[in-house]
This record gives sequence, structure tokens and C-alpha cells, in this order.
Amino acid sequence: MPKRTVENILLQHFGGIGNDDQSLTGSCHNLIIEYADGTETSIIIDMGAFQGLGQDLNPFLPFNTDSVHAVIVTHGHIDHCGRLPMLFNQKKPFGGDIYTSELTKLVAHTALLDSAKIFATEYEKEKRKYDKFVEECKEARRTVTSYESTGVKRDSGGNRNETHDARPSKEIYDIAKKLLRDQKIEKEADIYTKIQKPLLPIFTPDDVETAIQGTTEVEFSVDKKVHWQEICPEVSFSLWNAGHVAGSASVVFRVATGKAKMKYYLFSGDLGPTRTPIHPFGLAEVPNFPFDVVVAETTYGNEVRKEFHVGHREFEESVIKASTTRDRLIIPSFALDRAQMLLFLLIKMRQEGKFKGKIYLDSPLATVYTDLYRQYGVPESGMNELKPGSGTFSFIDATLREGILAEEGFKIIVTSSGMATGGPIMTYLLKYLADIRTTFFFMGYMAEGTLGRDLTDDIKPKKLVRLPDVEHPIEVLARVKRFNFISGHMDQKDLWEWYKKLHLRPGARVVLVHGERDSSTLAFKHFLGRRKIDSTAQGIVIPEADNILVPDVNEIYSVFWTQKIFSRKGGK
Repeated sequence: MPKRTVENILLQHFGGIGNDDQSLTGSCHNLIIEYADGTETSIIIDMGAFQGLGQDLNPFLPFNTDSVHAVIVTHGHIDHCGRLPMLFNQKKPFGGDIYTSELTKLVAHTALLDSAKIFATEYEKEKRKYDKFVEECKEARRTVTSYESTGVKRDSGGNRNETHDARPSKEIYDIAKKLLRDQKIEKEADIYTKIQKPLLPIFTPDDVETAIQGTTEVEFSVDKKVHWQEICPEVSFSLWNAGHVAGSASVVFRVATGKAKMKYYLFSGDLGPTRTPIHPFGLAEVPNFPFDVVVAETTYGNEVRKEFHVGHREFEESVIKASTTRDRLIIPSFALDRAQMLLFLLIKMRQEGKFKGKIYLDSPLATVYTDLYRQYGVPESGMNELKPGSGTFSFIDATLREGILAEEGFKIIVTSSGMATGGPIMTYLLKYLADIRTTFFFMGYMAEGTLGRDLTDDIKPKKLVRLPDVEHPIEVLARVKRFNFISGHMDQKDLWEWYKKLHLRPGARVVLVHGERDSSTLAFKHFLGRRKIDSTAQGIVIPEADNILVPDVNEIYSVFWTQKIFSRKGGK
């Protein structure tokens, strides 16, 4: 295919921008290459699902699948890959290419199959509730019809016989009448049109398998060996270690704009911290290209975390205290990376004699990832020691849980999910939130709208919280504590060190995403502004979040070869 003349390069943001309507999750960005002949190439970077605020948007894709030429997944966290299988269950199935690293392909496969299982379970539960409610409405219709019937029972002499009147009581009638009125049901057919059926799962295991089978693995690049993967004659990309989780990548795009000129765009993906002593898959790299646009994450753009040794010391002291004053310590954790880091630290503590008690991992997903970390982690990280055994930790599941919890002695249970949005942690919260002999540790960021955020935003005794599908609020008597020292993201200090290593062309544009818009993202924009970086970058942009998931009104901005900024459909 001959090269076409590139006229514009545009960016479109569908998610990964926290605001009042959605959390910073749901990462999804569109790189659009427009050509002089009127055609275009559309490349999606990440297809994440929303967690917490914005979950109601997950069943819908913000673009037409037949308009996308390629999808690149930076890593296997659900907020970056959680809608990928939906490409293959649309009216017009996806016909482009999917790319990611080898490890991300392994991680995403496991994570997406787990999500499909959860979706199926939730759908069956909602379907049972729907069927039961439909029957209740039918019975209410029968009750009202019977009560309002003009006919009455009469005895053999033709006289009205109240004792044989089969109509329901007035009280039952009133209840049935109110139910139908509330649901706006006037006739039988209304039951099926006015009661919303549960939505089908957004994807199935078959969709997952189709997506994974169609994914091409791309090897990481290093300074002395750059591997360019071509999408079309004008556009190619390379993957670079982002240091976040197994397989996580930053993406560099190279766009040929004619006369041997190249434009370089960088998408950071999620960047792993550098000031921690444990890096299971190495540190984040900064590709050495003259960038025209950099799209950077800002999850902790407003925060400088305690140095690792300070936070770790506080964590150790809290574990020791829990081991002497409580019956159990329960730690909800992200299944990928966080659970493995916790196991590594806890095993080391116990081997050093700092506490006595058993360590358990209760998370099917984290069980798979722990084996992956042991096999693929760099040897110097110590991940190869994560083997279950009497001197390390044990796996448990729902069939063993009650028996293990009944055992005497202090125990630590690392479980999922990290933000308390589902999984085994819900069992533990229901059982132990009101138990003064229990401690819960939450580790790292909690998205807005999640139960984890609710529990950690205002940590105090006797707080009332509501759990899903539980009728009454639960009084929090257990001890709840939050730690950030092993976050998987760079904080403000790390981001600044990473940023200073970038080679920005004069007039380059810096786009800040994946943060809470009015706090972390805005704070990092001000942080950069105070350092007078505008002598290099033409400006720092926080994409508009209004109607961000509606393609025809999205904020889209372009960088011409002259670096002129314009708005394609309103906005800046």
C-alpha cells in the first residue's frame, strides 16, 4: 500500500479522566491520523472498564468498531483492558488488529475470563430477581382483578354469602394496587415492557478467547534495539517498559508526515514508582525521541508519598500490633502486582520473627498471577520465592475458608478485590466489619464510588457503611487503616523525574490524563507550570471531560506540523 499524505494528527479521549460522573478509570484514547485524500486511520490505546463512578457506561462502546484499525493495550488491569472483548460482539465485528506485550496478553487473558465469570454470575442473580418480581406483578394483577370483580359468592338459596366470598382482603388489595401503580402497570403486557430486564453480560468467555487469539505480541524496545511494529505505511509504534505491573508498557507512535519528517507521540500508560526497592519487572524507561505530544498519567500528581522505608516501617509496626491484639488481619488487594508485593513483604517479616501466624492468599486471580510473577519476575526482585508452603503462605478458597477462619491463632489473609468492589473481600467485610477483633488494611488508591473509598475516606470507629445486597448498614467496629507506600503508580516526585528526562520538541503539547481532574491532574498541571516548562512545551492540556463518552461532542485537538492548536468540534 503506498503512503498517503498526512494532513492532521488528532487525539480523542473516551475515559481515564476523573470528574463528578466517572472515576479516573476506564482508560481509552483514540489517535486519529487524517490524510489529504479524506481517509483516516484510527488507533485505540486501551479499552478499559470503569470502576466505581461511571460503571453504567461499561455496556457501551464510545466508537464504531468498524472505524478502528488497531487497538493497543498498555497492560492487563481491567481499567485498561476490561472492554476489549466487546470488540467481537457488536453488530459490526472488529476487523482490525490488537497488539500488546507477551506478559500483558497472559495477564489480560486471565483477568478477562475472570470478569466474564463475574458478569455471568451477576446476570443470573439479577435474572432471578427479575423473574421473581415479574411473578409478584402478575400476582398483584390477579389480586386486583379478583377484588374488583363484580361477582360474589351466593348460597344455594341465591343469597349473598360473605363467608364464601373468595375476594382478597382490602389490605392485600391496597398493597397490590400500589405495586402496580408504582410500576405504571395497567395491563398484562405492561409487565414486560415497563419492568427493565437485566442487561446481558457485556462479553462472554468466547468473546475473551476470540480477542486473545487475535492479539499480536510485540516485544519491548530498549535504547539500543527499537522494535517498530507497523500499523500502516505511515504509522508504526514501539512498546517500552512502564515498570507498573507484569507486561505494562508505554507506547511510542512514529508518524511519517512527508519529506522524511517524523512526528512522535508518547502515551505513558500507568507508570510504576522508582523509589521502592522492589521492582518485579524492572523500572520504567523513558524513550529517547523528540516528542510532539506526550499523554501522561497523573494518578498521584498531587501527592508525594512517604519514602518506602518510612511507610514500610509503619506497616510493619501495624502488622505486629495486629498480631498481638487481634484475631485476624485482612488485606484486600489488587490481584496483580499488589498481592505479590504484600506476600513478599509479609513472608520476609515472619521469617525475621517479627510476628507469629499463618499467611493465606484468598483470590483465584491472584493465585494465577503469583505463579506468573514467580516464573517471569526478574531474579533480583525475590519474586521467585513466592512458592506456597509451610514457611511461606497457603492458598485458600470458599470451600476451605470457614474451617481456616475457625482455627485458633492469629492469621493474615490477603484477598481481593483491592477497592472492595467484589470478590472474596465482600464475605470478610460482611462477617468482620462489626468485629472489634479484626483489622482491615487497604493498600493504595481507592476510586471514587467504590466501597473501599467509602471505608477509607473517613476512617473512624462506629462508622456505618452499606454493603451490596445487604438490607441494613453495618457498624464498623473493626480497625481500618490505609497504606500507600507500595503503590503501583509514580507519585508527583517520580512523575517529575520521569518528565525531566523527556525530549520535547519546541511547542510540544503535554496532555494529562488518568487522574482526578480537579485534584491530582490539576495539581500536576500547576506543578509543571510553576517550573516554567512552557519554554519547551507550548501548553499543558487537561482534556475536557464534559460528554467525554459521546463521540460527536468529544474534545478533540490537533497538532499541525506548525503546532497550531484547533478544535475540531467545539472546545479549545
